[in-house]
Amino acid sequence: MNLTRRNFLRAGTVSALLAGLNLSPARRVFGQTKSRGGGGFAIPYEAKIDPAFYFTRETFAPYVGSSFRLTTRAKGAAFDMTLVSVFDFQAQARARKSKTHGGECFSLTFRAGERDTVSQGTYKFSHAALGRFSLFVVPGKADGATTYEAVINHLG
Repeated sequence: MNLTRRNFLRAGTVSALLAGLNLSPARRVFGQTKSRGGGGFAIPYEAKIDPAFYFTRETFAPYVGSSFRLTTRAKGAAFDMTLVSVFDFQAQARARKSKTHGGECFSLTFRAGERDTVSQGTYKFSHAALGRFSLFVVPGKADGATTYEAVINHLG
């Protein structure tokens, strides 16, 4: 390879420009920057204004058996579903003597009518006591009925 003065200057200029760019892996992979002093990633403002951000397992436990209303984006169709269980993943991990890293992780299982179906996605929910909030749900079947599961994971 013949290294000319022109190639040397071009390579040096490109190297200097690239060295000035912030190419941290977290920014490239997650599209986020680390928060200062928090140790984790900055939480988007949009997430903080949704009430579900502050919900815990204890928030939902008293409402097992009560009705929640799911509203779809398409044509604003809505139907009621019943909260049938609140499952605590942290308690299961403690029972198995697995390591837990703080935070809280639980799932909500809802039962809907046979004709009331939606694909997995984020939907608006409303409840008489809890108000309006968004959840990402995944459909399933249990005992021949349509169920929907939402997993809430508050990392510690």
